[in-house]
Amino acid sequence: MESPFIQQLLQADPGFFLSSLILFTALFLAHKFPLVKGYQPFIALHLLAKQLATKVNHSNRSQVQQLIAGTLASLLLMFPFWAIISFLLVIAAFPWFFELLVLYVCLSATSFTPTAEDITAALKKQDKQTAKNLLKDWVSHDTQGLSEVGLSKACISQLLTRPSYGTVSCILFFAIGGAPLVLAACMLRQLELSWPPYFPANRHFSRFIYRLNRVIFWLPNWLWNFSLAIQGGKVGFNALLSPPTYRHALNEFPSLYLGAKLLKVELGGPQKIPLGRGEYRLELDKIKCGKLPNYQDINLAIILTRRASHFWISFSLLIPLIWSGLRWLQSM
Repeated sequence: MESPFIQQLLQADPGFFLSSLILFTALFLAHKFPLVKGYQPFIALHLLAKQLATKVNHSNRSQVQQLIAGTLASLLLMFPFWAIISFLLVIAAFPWFFELLVLYVCLSATSFTPTAEDITAALKKQDKQTAKNLLKDWVSHDTQGLSEVGLSKACISQLLTRPSYGTVSCILFFAIGGAPLVLAACMLRQLELSWPPYFPANRHFSRFIYRLNRVIFWLPNWLWNFSLAIQGGKVGFNALLSPPTYRHALNEFPSLYLGAKLLKVELGGPQKIPLGRGEYRLELDKIKCGKLPNYQDINLAIILTRRASHFWISFSLLIPLIWSGLRWLQSM
């Protein structure tokens, strides 16, 4: 039988403890059993965004027209799907199940660690083609021409940047606005990935999404970088508080610089972007903090980012425990 205190606790804050259980369960499932990339629902949004961009994104038009087209395209893709799913969460007989499902899907969309482990195993066996095929679904640039160093750089970059849009954002936005806010943030991030702002054709078209995401995800990105920095002591905090300035002010550069400092490797560098029937060479700055990376450095990056993710998962479990302890002290 439940003790009188537990009964009083559950009666006083039923919504809080149910939400905490939903969040922790979604975090656990997404980290242990993430959806395979090919079965993730956000692939449909990605394909729709790509197809819509081919219809309305015309680089021969003025900058203002491209910006308006990108803004309207974002609203057209975002609002109907978000509104329908949010409405279903309200009218569902078991809303907790659908909230759990939404969180699980959003978290799975950013769960790159299992893929990174497969890429590491392939590179260890000198099977670069398998590594290229595994990576190509996660990045927007060409992977077929990458060397082992290039594959290692791209893999480490994904490990260092994706969790801030997954684990940390999920915890923060769920605490603020529940599953609908998590879904909205995840959809905005998927649109940015569908229209990379550093592509020449998207420079003005995706400006609205890019700048909106820069504001929305500033705090999750900083919190994620903080959880990385505490593992590096003084070096980590110096890198967190004093990042250098780069030509391309991408949201991910602070995380990449911090990770490069902690792993003592080089990240960044030029990328080949598929552009119609040709290619565009994007000259991203190199983050030179050590040697050129290899598959062993991917393993170190997995350990580094896994510890940071476990920190936030533990945090999501610790909050209801602290709240229960405060309630218990209050009842004495």
